[in-house]
Amino acid sequence: MKFVRASATFMSFASLLSIGFGQLSRISLFGQQRNVYVFEAIVIINLITLVCLYGLKPFKQLTNRSLLPLIFVSYLGLTLIVTFVRFSPFQNLVAFLYLIRLSVYILDFYYLSFHFTIKGQGEMLRSAGIPLFSGFLALTSVIQYFWFSDLSGWFSQGWDLHYKRIFGVFLDPPMTAAIVILAIIYIVHHLTTCKTPYILNISMKVLAIFLFGILLLTFSRGAYLAFLFIAVIYFLKAKKWLILIGFISVFAVGIYLIPKPSGEGVNLMRTFSIYARLANYEDGFDMWRNNMFLGVGYNHIRYAKSVQTVSPSKTEFVYDHAGASFHSSFLTILASAGIAGLALFVGVLLYFASLNSFGWYAVIALSVMSLFDNVILYPFVLVLFIIMLTLTLQSARQSSLR
Repeated sequence: MKFVRASATFMSFASLLSIGFGQLSRISLFGQQRNVYVFEAIVIINLITLVCLYGLKPFKQLTNRSLLPLIFVSYLGLTLIVTFVRFSPFQNLVAFLYLIRLSVYILDFYYLSFHFTIKGQGEMLRSAGIPLFSGFLALTSVIQYFWFSDLSGWFSQGWDLHYKRIFGVFLDPPMTAAIVILAIIYIVHHLTTCKTPYILNISMKVLAIFLFGILLLTFSRGAYLAFLFIAVIYFLKAKKWLILIGFISVFAVGIYLIPKPSGEGVNLMRTFSIYARLANYEDGFDMWRNNMFLGVGYNHIRYAKSVQTVSPSKTEFVYDHAGASFHSSFLTILASAGIAGLALFVGVLLYFASLNSFGWYAVIALSVMSLFDNVILYPFVLVLFIIMLTLTLQSARQSSLR
């Protein structure tokens, strides 16, 4: 039994490390309409192990609120079934596979939450695993920034150039920024809720500062706003007024000093992306207005776009990496599952936010970013958030910030 439990913890660590390889670990199927990643295989194996180990024990003491993630996934399945007749068998198959993926993530949350409550499980992952992941994230980001200044070699595969920005192994600045923010929030939570050896304490603080620099170099304005927002809340709750003023000053100076070579991507006053998002939002609301109650069905957006003529060509249909969603995660759920689906989605986020201070700040940051980019539903972000949240649920002492 101890060996199996240790194996489950090790696989959690392995899935965490495999997330660090980002899009480099991707396997594309069906003309890039379905992508699978190495970390997902590990998560599935680990989930099977945990189910065999604990059976239905993680579900025996669930409250009405803690059932919300399961209700949400079930409702998405309902929208998929109801809209089956409007799409081809192949399109329904792809949508169903994505529903299975999300279901695995949600079940992983329940089983990891239960697993990490057992004494001795997850201690090394809490104190060393996440810092190692964060360090690897910082290292790969720096290597990318200095040795791979853009994605010109991947442009033909549907990726933007992102010239002279940090896009990391995730090949996208906002997604990399979201993962960096999660890492910083985790480090701050760990340092404020757990007893940490002096050397590790200093190392984690230095790492957090380094990650902050990486965040600035993503030039993601949504990430800037999200990070500034949670920082203001954090310092106001702690009544650290001078530190808040100092932080805002450092943030402003940092934005001013970071290298800004020629190019629209590093122009913080750029407007083309704003207009593109507004057009994308308009398309999303148009799709929702035509399907207000149940939406077009979970992960049917790509195919509904082609009918709605949102996507102008088959080329975009195949190679657009954002073709199966809209820029906002909230708009994606609204168009997919209607008003009830969005209400359940918000309920799930509120439930996660209520669990502890990490969940609170992480949900706020990801929600702000998800107004501008489909961040929360991004597989790497969602699984990393789940792993971090389940680890922090059993911290040595809970934060008093909330």
